[in-house]
Amino acid sequence: MQISFSASYLSINSFPTIDLPDFCLLTGLNGTGKSHFLQALQAGSLRADCAPNQGPNNQNEVRLFDWNSLVPQDTGIFMSENLRNERVDAFNQYNGVRSQPRIIEILRNVIRQYHFPEKYVTDPVSATLLSIQDVAPVCGEHDPPRGLWTT
Repeated sequence: MQISFSASYLSINSFPTIDLPDFCLLTGLNGTGKSHFLQALQAGSLRADCAPNQGPNNQNEVRLFDWNSLVPQDTGIFMSENLRNERVDAFNQYNGVRSQPRIIEILRNVIRQYHFPEKYVTDPVSATLLSIQDVAPVCGEHDPPRGLWTT
């Protein structure tokens, strides 16, 4: 992308023509002109070859977002029914996984491999609720299976 000077804008009175990659990161100290640079691009005072028609009367090709315009404009009303439905969906997904014998058997085999107490072999889903600190002593000289338990 090539950027060239077209007209003065705020603190920008001149600007060398430069080539920039398609993706670039603009950084600098406060007050060094980052916002002026972006506003000049939006106003058409600096021209970018990827937005040749950008100008005061056409600001559709370059869009400037700042902290004010990035604030979500969600005006939706909170409804407890939505929360309840999400909870029911999560519970149903959990029961769906729990009711699949193949997954339970895989988990049961891992539990047997690491010599867990018999109560976890009987109810393997309860073993997934243990913390890694609770699992480590059960495994003895074996390293706990990291994929199933979090720290």
